[in-house]
Amino acid sequence: MRLILMAILAGALSAAPDTGKETPLVVRLGVDLVQIDAVVTDKKGRAVTDLVAADFEILQDGRPQTVTQAAFMGLLADEAAPGPPASGAAAEDEADDPTAGAEPSEAIVFVVDDVALSVSSVGATRRALLSFADGMGEAAQVFLLRTAARVVEMRPVEGPAELRAAARALHPTVQPRGTDLLQDSTAAGHSPFDLRAQATGLYLNSLLARRALISLRDITDALRSWKGRKTLVFFSEGFPIWDYSTTRETLAPFEEVYGLGDDVLDAVDRLTDLANRASVVIHTVDPRGLLTVGISASDATMMSHDAILNTLQTRRTALHTTQGSLSRIAELTGGLSVLNANDLGAGVARILADSRGYYLVGYEPPRATFAGERPRFHKLEVKVKRPGLKVRSRKGFFGLSDAALAALAPPQAF
Repeated sequence: MRLILMAILAGALSAAPDTGKETPLVVRLGVDLVQIDAVVTDKKGRAVTDLVAADFEILQDGRPQTVTQAAFMGLLADEAAPGPPASGAAAEDEADDPTAGAEPSEAIVFVVDDVALSVSSVGATRRALLSFADGMGEAAQVFLLRTAARVVEMRPVEGPAELRAAARALHPTVQPRGTDLLQDSTAAGHSPFDLRAQATGLYLNSLLARRALISLRDITDALRSWKGRKTLVFFSEGFPIWDYSTTRETLAPFEEVYGLGDDVLDAVDRLTDLANRASVVIHTVDPRGLLTVGISASDATMMSHDAILNTLQTRRTALHTTQGSLSRIAELTGGLSVLNANDLGAGVARILADSRGYYLVGYEPPRATFAGERPRFHKLEVKVKRPGLKVRSRKGFFGLSDAALAALAPPQAF
């Protein structure tokens, strides 16, 4: 594990905010060009580096678009296509290339949802970060942030020693937590459907979820002024928010996670759209490890058959919804989700290896994409024509150009 992390970090570039000139974003949303990043791997999870524009298909709102560019970028690019620096006419062509200036992942940002993590999850997260620090070089640019603390400064840790100290200092918050129907035991005579307890738990869950999402949004907004493609690794147990009175099997995953209300859903939409525009890929890690939903020794010893069935169903739903929220956030931003894994260090290593190379794929959007008084969400789907390959990319964007957004909300330097 140490050798893997050292190999990954050896190629990482120094991260520095670019406040003196226009930021060359990886994801570009404009009336003449929509450009997004995509990771393509083979059946064994290895990066595929030799694709061209003709190998890609892009669907916007289900309609095929003409792919005008596809270039492999990132830390693997030099390994895939070695050669001398561009000069002369080649340099001029590069200056006209929309992909010029795009850079590999410059910042590795760990965000720990300590506002809601359990004691065991904090311990697992701490061990994963300590394992990462063992293979971390002195020059690596790594950030460790927490949802329980407001982000007022983006300052990297000063080497492995500081990261170890910060990891050891992590601890669960003492504030009330919401209902955890996956971990909490079922006491004799207590129904998990107690209306008063349910209302209180759902309210706390909603507050914790919105606080975590607001913290992620602030961190993502801070990264908007940084160059290149950024890697954000989010340690969280997910957001178990749903309404028992309306839950049914036909609910969409987000509705199961957040209920039928739209306050938390809106926060997720804002977060993922901002992450896409800021060229931030959000990877999610569930520190609870391999989970089971069976009856344990901590449950009541005398439970009726119906009580056992209700408890098992409740815990299955809790597992599905909490992990569903993590999977969905990663999916919307083109990231990976590490779930049901006890070796979190290996999961983090896989995330960082995945961040070393990516494609920039672009097309000319229809004129109506950025038209209208209110921006409309446009679904994106990127496919590859070569059989046996997997592609992972961002799933959509709101019809507001980068220029219009910059005028409304300029990037803030932290």
